[in-house]
Amino acid sequence: MTDQPVPQLEDGIYFDMPNEVYHAQHRLSTSKITTMMEAPAAFWRSSWMNPDREPRTETDAQIMGHAFHTARLEPEEFPKRYACKPDQEDFGGALLKNDSEVRARIKELQPNKADYGDDLLTTDKQVKDALKSLGIEPKDQGDNALERAQRLHQTGFTGDIWSYIVAEWEEDHGKIAEPAGESVIDRAVRLHGYELSMGEEPSPCWCIIMDQFEASLDGRTPLDKNIYQSILRDQRFVYGNERVGSLLTAPGYAEVSILYTCPTTGVKCQARMDKLTANYWIDLKTWDARSFGKGAPKQILEIFQYHGHHRGSAMYMEALEMVRTTGLMTFHWEEVEDDELKRRDKLIADIRKRENPMECWYIFQRRGGVPDLRRRKLKFWGYAQGVEEQSIEAPNGLDNFRKDQQSFWFRRGVNENLAAKEAFVQAMEIYGDEGAPWYPIESDEQEEINDGCFRDFWLDGQDHVS
Repeated sequence: MTDQPVPQLEDGIYFDMPNEVYHAQHRLSTSKITTMMEAPAAFWRSSWMNPDREPRTETDAQIMGHAFHTARLEPEEFPKRYACKPDQEDFGGALLKNDSEVRARIKELQPNKADYGDDLLTTDKQVKDALKSLGIEPKDQGDNALERAQRLHQTGFTGDIWSYIVAEWEEDHGKIAEPAGESVIDRAVRLHGYELSMGEEPSPCWCIIMDQFEASLDGRTPLDKNIYQSILRDQRFVYGNERVGSLLTAPGYAEVSILYTCPTTGVKCQARMDKLTANYWIDLKTWDARSFGKGAPKQILEIFQYHGHHRGSAMYMEALEMVRTTGLMTFHWEEVEDDELKRRDKLIADIRKRENPMECWYIFQRRGGVPDLRRRKLKFWGYAQGVEEQSIEAPNGLDNFRKDQQSFWFRRGVNENLAAKEAFVQAMEIYGDEGAPWYPIESDEQEEINDGCFRDFWLDGQDHVS
């Protein structure tokens, strides 16, 4: 099974690109490079080239993740895109939670034979007999059962007559019989009609509450109340932290997508910034404290190291250098006002005016409602930003000098990304993109396990020394 076809877009800078369109592009991204490093076969399995790939559908966890992301990066958009579901606990004990409880409430309001004594006349024959006992001959023609019950009542008969009781109740409050094909919501509406006619406050009915809520969504995604409130709490933590909030409130745009062609390998690539400003981009990461007693700063460094963020930031830097130094076109997925177009154009123009590459801030936020937010600025180069070519006497230009002065972590990210792209190119040359599986490509040497495959400390048994 394959996804529905999605247009493959040309290189460019895209504002407001939907998630499903971005993820359907036949390009390498940070996550796809990570899978490619694991194994080309693993990449192929989840790629557009696998004819049996299941359609991409968002999980509940991903929906919740997008909601958190929106609240942190686009707080003004959060209430426009998401809505808080009603919670039954907010309505107290009067809430009728299901159809059975609605039916039971209707039965409470309607007349019930059990509430009358044994002398209750429940059949037409009993009414006729009562008329005869009063010397009144019932009419067999031109007189129906209800009319006979009414005649009996008009005589001053002091007993209870079921058909007369029902008729009087229906005249005041509405029909008792359930209409054919009545829906659950229609039944709840009928209950409200009864209650209002009796001067009572309508009972809150869950089916009506949810029906009204769904009608009010207008394209928004519903979230459970506990999740919605935790997102708002998270948002308060983010913007309540002055150092973090100052980065997020700077003029810029969230989820800017850059589609480009790698200048080294010719591979089609893509990157998506959490937030892009004229001077820096932001990458927002959440983390769990899983090492008891280990300080947060050290855990953050380990997350950056072992979760592949050196590759991700290197990929984003490559994409933004394409923005800064080339004429990538700008595209707008949705129609926007002229003033908004000017602001977006100015952002890109300001980036292209820069003499130096963009800066990057990582924001690390601890999960679980802990207000532990840390910001970290990435140092990509071994020299200070803003250094002039003349001052460093770089004979081949500042860009070549930068390559020689890359931070070691950055260089590792660049090299790993390059290796993944080259492996992609090699697999494409061998297997193509027509659906053939990408099997491992290994040399004879890689098929042998020998001492050289292991670290000395393991061969010496040092991993068991206490």
